[in-house]
Amino acid sequence: MSGRLFEYLNQAKPSVVVLGNDSSPVDGLIIRHATEMGIASLLIQDGIISPAVHRFGQRHPGHLGALRRHLRGRLYQLAHLLGYMGRSLQYGSGGCTVIAVSGPYTRRLLIRTGVDPSRIVVTGQPRYDRIMATELHPYRSSSGDQTGREGFRKISVLFAAQLLGVLLGNKVDANMMEALKALASSSPDLMHITIKPHPSESVADYARYLTGQEASLIEIREPDASIQECIANADVVITGPSSVAIEAAILRRPVIILGWEDSLWGNELIRSGLAVGASDGEQLKSAVMESISDDGFTTRVTLAQRKALVDHVYNLDGLASERVATLVETMLEGNLPES
Repeated sequence: MSGRLFEYLNQAKPSVVVLGNDSSPVDGLIIRHATEMGIASLLIQDGIISPAVHRFGQRHPGHLGALRRHLRGRLYQLAHLLGYMGRSLQYGSGGCTVIAVSGPYTRRLLIRTGVDPSRIVVTGQPRYDRIMATELHPYRSSSGDQTGREGFRKISVLFAAQLLGVLLGNKVDANMMEALKALASSSPDLMHITIKPHPSESVADYARYLTGQEASLIEIREPDASIQECIANADVVITGPSSVAIEAAILRRPVIILGWEDSLWGNELIRSGLAVGASDGEQLKSAVMESISDDGFTTRVTLAQRKALVDHVYNLDGLASERVATLVETMLEGNLPES
C-alpha cells in the first residue's frame, strides 16, 4: 500500500494534499510521503473533536472506554502491518503542514497535545455554512402541526440517534428508549415525540421497542430524513454526545444530552452551556418542560449557546467555506497562512 500511495502522489504531483483526518495509519502514510516529496498538506477538521484527544492514553469508563481501547488496538495492529509505528494515532498528530480547525476550542485542545500553535488556523466549520443560512428561513412542516387537547399545538420533541450504539453492536440503547417512552407517556396531550434514526440504523430497530399505545405516541422518521429539517421542525432536541447538538444550537433550539455521564464530549457540551443533561425519564421530562415554559431559562440557554458556539465553530457568519478556500489558495501559492 505504501508503494502505491507514493506512486500515485508522484504521478499526480499535487501542490497541496487535503485531508479530513490524520489519525489512521493510511492518513499517516499519505502525509509522510507528501512531506518526503516536499508537498504541503492541510488537515480540515470534520465533525467534533472530543476532549479525550489530549488524554489519548487514559482509560475511559463504560462502553465508550472499551470501544476506544478495542479500536485503538486494531489501528495499531494495522499500523504494524504497514510498517507505520512510532506515531501516536491521535487527531492532529499526523504531521500535516497546516491544520484548519472549527473554533478556538479545538485549537486549545491540539495545543495541549503539543501541536505547534503556528500550524493551527481557526476557520470555522464549512459543513455548518448551510445551517447558518437556514436559520434565516426556518423550516416548519408536518410535526409542527400536531395538536393536543383543546386545539393547542403540541410541543415537538426530536430525539436524534447517534452512531455509538451501532459501533458497540447494540443498535438502540434500551435505557434511552425507556427514558423516551416515559417522557411520551407522561404528557401525551402535550408533546409529540419524533425519533430520527442514525443513517446506519432502520425504523425497525426502534419500532420493536414500541408496543400498543407507545407506538402511537412516538413517530419514527426514515433514517435518511434531513437532520437539519428535523431539527428546524422541533421545539426541543434530545441527542447523545454528538455534533447534532451543535447543529441544534445554531438553529437556536434547546438541547438536552441524554446518556452523557460516560462521555467527555457530553460533559463538555453541558459545561459550556450549549446543552443540559438528563439521565432518565424524570430528568428528561423536567428538562423539556423547563426549556419550553420558562422564558428566563430559555434566554439564559440561548445566550450560553451563542457563547459556546463561537468557541466551537467560530464566527457564525456562514463564511467558513470561503475561509478554507482562501487557506487552500494561500498554500497553493507556496505560502503558509498566519495562525
